[in-house]
Amino acid sequence: MKNSFLFIAICLVAFACNFSKKANIQIKNNNEYPISLTFITNNIQQVYGKIEPNKKLNDTYDWTKLEKTDGEFLIVIKNEINQQVDSFHHGQYLQGELGNYIDIESYQGELKVVVSD
Repeated sequence: MKNSFLFIAICLVAFACNFSKKANIQIKNNNEYPISLTFITNNIQQVYGKIEPNKKLNDTYDWTKLEKTDGEFLIVIKNEINQQVDSFHHGQYLQGELGNYIDIESYQGELKVVVSD
């Protein structure tokens, strides 16, 4: 009985110490061609693609190991038809802290990004 209680207590502490930080990311492709998107923050980057025209992608961005420095988002959009690449410096974060939600909309040469808690 005592061992069972100890095992349960250790498991609860282990789960409580899970310090993973993930943002829900939503990418909306308002273009007439498929895109891929690379989201970069300091030492972390993640590629999302192939996102079809007029479709949304819902995923996560794991920033658990993000360096604890100030920075800005770098977002790279690639046209999957002609392989043209556009990059956007967008938004800032402080001390390696991002929000819980990242919404991105791509339309031709424009990008709209909203980061929120």
